[in-house]
Amino acid sequence: MLERIRTHNPNVSGQVPSRLCSVFAALSIHDAKVFAHRSENRTSDPIRIFEIIAPPNSFYFRDMGWLDMPESSDTASNYVSYWTGLLTRNVHDNPYIEVCIALPARTGLIVHDFTRSDEFCWRAPKCDV
Repeated sequence: MLERIRTHNPNVSGQVPSRLCSVFAALSIHDAKVFAHRSENRTSDPIRIFEIIAPPNSFYFRDMGWLDMPESSDTASNYVSYWTGLLTRNVHDNPYIEVCIALPARTGLIVHDFTRSDEFCWRAPKCDV
């Protein structure tokens, strides 16, 4: 449904590349750790955070909070909000920003390496991670 809205909704169509042809990044190491903790099922394998190198016009900032909302009659509207770049500020206290990077892109250096068992403060606004 998310991809159909991207390609067929007149408010979105042609504005952003598919998530299926993108890599995902975060704005900070803390945000990358939040994403890794939410996404990974592994318990002991190291999780590496890499820098991503891509042309400047390949970066799209989106609020994944729209994708976390429960399925409802507003789901299509939530997906349009995601694709158009609106923030969930009025719905959630903390927007969950992801950076979609259109391919081609390449990885650079490892900027951080950790395991899920590392001490981690979850979405703390003043967290020094």
